[in-house]
This record gives sequence, C-alpha cells and structure tokens, in this order.
Amino acid sequence: MEPEIKRARVNSPSEIVPEVDVEEEQVEVDVRKLAKQLEKSVNNNLKLRAKHADQPENFVDSEVDLDECILNLSTLTASPQLFSELVRLGTVDTVIGLLAHENNDICSDTINLLNDLLSQEEEAEEEGFVLQLAEAFLKGNGPAALARCLKRFGEDEDGTRSVYNALSVFENILELKPDISEELLKQSKLRQFLISGVKKDRPHGSIKQYCAELLAMLAQNDDACKKRILSDGGIDTILECIGDMRKRDPESEEERET
Repeated sequence: MEPEIKRARVNSPSEIVPEVDVEEEQVEVDVRKLAKQLEKSVNNNLKLRAKHADQPENFVDSEVDLDECILNLSTLTASPQLFSELVRLGTVDTVIGLLAHENNDICSDTINLLNDLLSQEEEAEEEGFVLQLAEAFLKGNGPAALARCLKRFGEDEDGTRSVYNALSVFENILELKPDISEELLKQSKLRQFLISGVKKDRPHGSIKQYCAELLAMLAQNDDACKKRILSDGGIDTILECIGDMRKRDPESEEERET
C-alpha cells in the first residue's frame, strides 16, 4: 500500500520567485533552482523506491520532499514569462514522467500543477508563454501519459477532483491548440474514458457533464474527429446524456448552464 503523503507547506510566490523589480537574470536563476530541486528529488525518490521496494517507511520522506517540489513549482503560475525557461531546462518532461508515479498523491498533485500552469487567462503576450508550455507538453507525449491516469482515481471527492483537473488540462490544450483534436482522439484511453464517462452515472455528476462537453468540443473542431466519435457511438451517447439531463432538475450550477 502506498504511503499517504502529509501535505507539505506551499511556499508563497515571494519566497520562491523574486518580485518583478528583481533583475531578470536572478529570476531565471531561481527558476533553475526550482527545476534542479525537482530533478534531484525525483532521482532520490526513484533510488530509495528501488532500494526499499517493500518498505514504504524508508522512502516516504523522499515523497514528501518530492510533493513539496511539485507544489513549489505551482507558484510559477503568477509568472508565465518564466515558462520558456522551464521548457528549456526540460522540466516539462520531468513533470510528465511524474504522471506515472506509483503514489496517487504525487500523480494528483502533478495533474493539479499542469492544470494551474495551463489555465492562464491573460493577455496575448502571456498566452504565448503558455502556448510554449503546451507545445512542450505535446512534444513530450503528455496527452498519452495524462490519459493513462484517468482510471487511476476512485469516485470519492478527491478522486473526482483529480479526474476533473485532468480533463481540464485536455480542455486547456484544446483551446490553445484546436488543431490537435484528432491527435488527442487517437489516444484510445482518452476516447474510451470520455465515451464511457458520459454513459456512467457517478456520485459527482460534474465528470459526466465534462466528458460530454469535451466530446462535443472535439467533434466541433475537426471533421475527422466527428467521424471517429460517430464510429464509436459517442454522438449518440452525448445526445442521450443531454436528454437525461433535460428530464430532471439540474443538480448543480454547471448543469444549469449546459
């Protein structure tokens, strides 16, 4: 059984990234420090897991350290101009690798990090920085790694939140790069999850609705996607879901807006 991680304190942005009036060179140095800390923590955790595979108590501290490094990276969401440095340092590939971590807490916090970094709604200049991050995520086969995570989590509140954030990452990528709709649908695990997600009744209805919205978004973006979804029965599933929602009172504000 994987050890549960005691959440580390997230340092404030001012503790991690200097204020904007600090020289740009120093800011980049601090970003490199964060990236180096993450890389070191990942390697240490891998080493201890391999050495003490059957003794979680011997590597749990390294996972607390790793979790803290992931959470500290999330402070960079306030400084999208630094994203290009993360790409240059290869940190995006390291983060993608963490999606396959055996500890669900690590995987979940990695998904949250990606969602935070890719959820920027700022000016066009800052959108360009986020686009660089999205392209690095695509180049590193991030969508395939993320799609494999979707069935890892349970249907409790924490699991639902992790799945919701994962779907949000896909939505953010689609908004930044609408032309990759067909590429995303080639990920059979994603396609199957979205279609089955619309059909399945869950304790938290937000996932069912989100799956339907993403399928509709993919179908609208590309004719080839529409044909693929049709062949899988996805369109009928969406229409069936909409029909069910209209027959009953909406359970949430999100459903009322659908």
